[in-house]
Amino acid sequence: MPTRTDEVGFATFVAAQRPLLQGIAYLMYGDAGRASAIVDVTVARLYDNWPVEENPRDIALRQVLDGRPNQLDVPWVHPSRVELVDTGTPGRNLPMGIVADLAALDVDQRRVLILHHVAQVPLPLMPPLVDRTPDEIRALARSAWDQLLVADPDRARSAVLSTQLAEAIPYDLREGFPVDVDITHGKQLIRQRMLRRLAGTLAAVLVLVGVVIWAPRERLSASTSPPAPLPMPVQSQPAPPCGGSDNSCQVHVLGTWRAEMAEVVASYLDPASDYFDGVGHGSEPIYETPSFWDGRGGALGFNLFSRRGATVIYVQVASSDNLAIPCGEMTGQQCVSQRFLDGNRYQLTETTYATEGLEVQYAPNGTEVVTVVARDTTRGLSLAVSRGQLIKLVQDSRLRLPHR
Repeated sequence: MPTRTDEVGFATFVAAQRPLLQGIAYLMYGDAGRASAIVDVTVARLYDNWPVEENPRDIALRQVLDGRPNQLDVPWVHPSRVELVDTGTPGRNLPMGIVADLAALDVDQRRVLILHHVAQVPLPLMPPLVDRTPDEIRALARSAWDQLLVADPDRARSAVLSTQLAEAIPYDLREGFPVDVDITHGKQLIRQRMLRRLAGTLAAVLVLVGVVIWAPRERLSASTSPPAPLPMPVQSQPAPPCGGSDNSCQVHVLGTWRAEMAEVVASYLDPASDYFDGVGHGSEPIYETPSFWDGRGGALGFNLFSRRGATVIYVQVASSDNLAIPCGEMTGQQCVSQRFLDGNRYQLTETTYATEGLEVQYAPNGTEVVTVVARDTTRGLSLAVSRGQLIKLVQDSRLRLPHR
């Protein structure tokens, strides 16, 4: 990996700003490990884009304030070490004092208050950092401060509030970090991205097609409702539509199947066809198991995405439970089994927000297992997705594997 020509400038910036970023991350999320992980990734991504045209401090602040630990896919940390904090787990050290009071605030309130009193960002300069209007920022700052005063009236003095916030940050987060480690992380992140692009290119060559650009055959009107879910009949495992060595047949079947399944998904989540504009897949078994083409059962999947948006929908249909992706594996969330009044049982993530990873898994009549995951993977326009929509979607009898 070639050396960056401006690593001195990068190192100077990180040495000066890392303690501040670590403190902000801790106050935002209330966990030292989570704060360190978010700042590690933020700084590595900054190196990947260095030098930047925008103020690097603003870039770093935005990324730390919008940190998503369950999506920290980095080459220097094993995924099991980056975990979500379960505040209901006995024995875990829960936030106390002003950190606990911050956790009770709305996320936007917390961002504005921390920027103002820790990063010393004046309210008029805050809109680009939190994507809110000046009036909204003033209202958020006032309401956040008012809520903190309930627990401690002395916080009415700005100096007291700022001192409490500073003193709540753990000592090991108040210090910097060896900059050469951040540079190494940045290079590892660049290498990971390059290898993934290469792997994607090779996979596309091998299967002749990597991404199917999808457009609905017929645009649904605002008054059109998705078809009512129908029960999926119990049946034995049918023969696959193509032989294991017939690549051209497999490419045709997969392209057709993914386009048709994408229309089904969009009819529930994007009926006006305003958001999604592409269908993609990777080379991992969660997108296509070789056993499917050998007649031994299997799983096929795809991603439905928007080039201008943040929300990605992953859909998988598997011939049995042991071949389906385990619920929660993609999101890092805990799943629970829940039976509804209609008698159907679902595996559900406890969260109800796509920003954290929303998932529903359903096996109609014990046959094929349908998994749908909604999550925000980048910054940008998010699609409002509810758990109820996903529950209705997984019941649709058209979501099934292609058969002969």
